[in-house]
Amino acid sequence: MEQLAALCEPSAQTVDAIWGSTWADGAGQQTRLVVAGDIQALAGLLKRENTDGLAKTAAVTVGPKHSPADAVYINGPAFVELSDLGREVVLTHELVHVASRATGDWDAPTWLEEGFADYVAYRHTDLTPRQIAEAALDAPLPQALPTKDDFDAAGSNAAVSYGRSWVAVMLLAERLGGDAAMKSFYERTAHRGIEDAWGSAGFEDEAAFVQAWREEIQELRLG
Repeated sequence: MEQLAALCEPSAQTVDAIWGSTWADGAGQQTRLVVAGDIQALAGLLKRENTDGLAKTAAVTVGPKHSPADAVYINGPAFVELSDLGREVVLTHELVHVASRATGDWDAPTWLEEGFADYVAYRHTDLTPRQIAEAALDAPLPQALPTKDDFDAAGSNAAVSYGRSWVAVMLLAERLGGDAAMKSFYERTAHRGIEDAWGSAGFEDEAAFVQAWREEIQELRLG
């Protein structure tokens, strides 16, 4: 609990640097961090009947659909096994979800939600692309962007999907020209749909982006 409390301020400041600080504005807007002592307790918090995949889940952001997320559930046993940097990355990732949902991101595709959260969480680290996305770089080249089901921790593709999504958002940010433009792309997608946003990043459509994304993965693999 003390470790987690100490991480709150630096993690929130990292989110503020890209999203701004207005995500915590409004009456009653407060983020609750709840630590589960084991995966059975985490399953109970999530109202799940089984613990499939939860052992691999360090944290999860929850809240009613189509409303701001209001809680981050921490898997205590998994969280304490992480390095200091790993804990900060996990908490920052979850707070990005809280911040983005405060403005309504429920129409953003899952790969963009998760890739953007990792983009923010890893941006101030010295980790290399291979350290961040090793599973994705070692996997066969993808044919399509990850779907929601690909992020299910109970499956075998979650780590690969997170890494691929991080690469996708890194590519978008590079083409868009930085953090502010990436945030605008995210918000535009969340409110209008991804098809409306491709042109702002210089891509004719999703197929053109997927091709560039595949090439980026291949380049990182060779690098």
